[in-house]
Amino acid sequence: MIKKQHVFVYLCLIGISCYSPQKSPKKIRVSVWELYDMRTLPQENVWINTKEQPNGKDDDGNGFVDDVYGIGFDYWEQPTNHNYTPDYDTENKVLLRYFHGTAVANIVVRNNPNVELVGVGFLKYVDRLNEPLWKKNLQERLLGKPETDMALLDKMFRTSVEYFKRHKVRVVNISWTAFPAFFEKFLKDLEIYSPENYQKMCYWTQLFHRTLYNIFKENPQIMFVIAAGNENANIDSLFVVPAVIDLPNTITVGGLDKSGTKKAHFSNYGEKVKVYATAIYDKLPIAPYRAVPMEGTSFAAPVVTAYIAQELAKGKKFREIKEDLFAKKYLISK
Repeated sequence: MIKKQHVFVYLCLIGISCYSPQKSPKKIRVSVWELYDMRTLPQENVWINTKEQPNGKDDDGNGFVDDVYGIGFDYWEQPTNHNYTPDYDTENKVLLRYFHGTAVANIVVRNNPNVELVGVGFLKYVDRLNEPLWKKNLQERLLGKPETDMALLDKMFRTSVEYFKRHKVRVVNISWTAFPAFFEKFLKDLEIYSPENYQKMCYWTQLFHRTLYNIFKENPQIMFVIAAGNENANIDSLFVVPAVIDLPNTITVGGLDKSGTKKAHFSNYGEKVKVYATAIYDKLPIAPYRAVPMEGTSFAAPVVTAYIAQELAKGKKFREIKEDLFAKKYLISK
């Protein structure tokens, strides 16, 4: 059971809007910090850089080529032009790489005209288990020197956050995690496990935590909404990053079951997880992807991200929104 002081945030499958239409709230810029297919989103929710044209040039002189919808990064965390409109193929490769972020983005904007999504995405290690290029990247980076790899990530994260700030992004959704136990299984699945490699990944996780903690702390004007993870474990014991980061501008979100009154069986928990939201969907239709059932705290975090954006649109401040969330019981339903 979830402790009484925890907040319940519940969203029905059809989506709920909490804003008052009479007030004509202003747009709040939000980022889902991963890749997604912007063609699945209502156009009123898509931020467009009107100073940039998709012509292979840096028209606005901001250091990024063709950042019409935002920026992205490649295997080695170098900026690359992502147009957020992936080509579809018959082998579902696009589904594998883009569906997660696309589902998260759709939950954020559902019945929420207050939100304008600014694209900032990166390629996750776990998306490319069968690709030679990805394996080469793994060998050279993760199994290399952790400090060298983290320097790449630190630069990528800071570049991303500078882009957030430049374009006045107020809320960033983070539906990804890393923790030592994951890497233990990960290395074994790839048949490259050794005590040395595992300890290297434990150290990598500590560096990962330090990097994100510093970046979040240095940017108090942005609220980072973080998924707690799906291991049914205490985030502190498992050392789930970035879920364990507890700052005035972070909120870690756990998942609710279908009833909206109890913790989902898979959701992580802990003293830092004070907000829970809908984490189980029978289906979430996202054209042109097929409607599929989904569950996970990845899909609970954007519920809270959307709620915060709605409250910001009313003129509320971060501290007020966070205090209200933590102090009261919110049940967002039909």
